[in-house]
Amino acid sequence: MQIQERKFSMDEVYNANECFISAANIILLPVIKADGKAINGGKIEEYTIKLRELYKEILKAQAKMI
Repeated sequence: MQIQERKFSMDEVYNANECFISAANIILLPVIKADGKAINGGKIEEYTIKLRELYKEILKAQAKMI
């Protein structure tokens, strides 16, 4: 998986296969609508699910080290 941080247009969001928000307090939040428009039919896809699970595993491992 390639990660790229850059500015993007709302057209790119509307036409995305997956969209999510990541932050320390929400782990990884799927975005299924933007401006009332469904993104990919409102489906949560595989990268979002995989990344969320991996992030949770890392947090659990770190918690065991404390």
